[in-house]
Amino acid sequence: LLRHPTLFHAAVGIGAYYDAETDKTTGNLFGGSQKLHNQNSPIWLVRRPRTQPVRLLIIVSQLDRASYNGYAYANSQQMIETTRGTPGIATLLLTKGGHNYRVYRPTVPQALDWLGLNAAL
Repeated sequence: LLRHPTLFHAAVGIGAYYDAETDKTTGNLFGGSQKLHNQNSPIWLVRRPRTQPVRLLIIVSQLDRASYNGYAYANSQQMIETTRGTPGIATLLLTKGGHNYRVYRPTVPQALDWLGLNAAL
């Protein structure tokens, strides 16, 4: 969505990660290139000027240490803070549950409804 806004009109991140190469278990994904890192980092991309509106729904649990906060690569909280007040970006912040399917499965119908309303196809 952020890197190719003419191809994608809306997106939902469910328990997602918003910065590239922060999980060191995957190794150096971009060969040390800051340019490639930035081009694949939603947090960096969302801060750039754009010509297309951003329609993004962030769904995350406050207790999700793998996505919201806790682990070094958990940056949903930073993405929410970065995008607060940005038109077209919404947040569904859950108060229970960690990083697993049982927590996020009930949000899928809401995510699909939101995409249907915001995809502008």
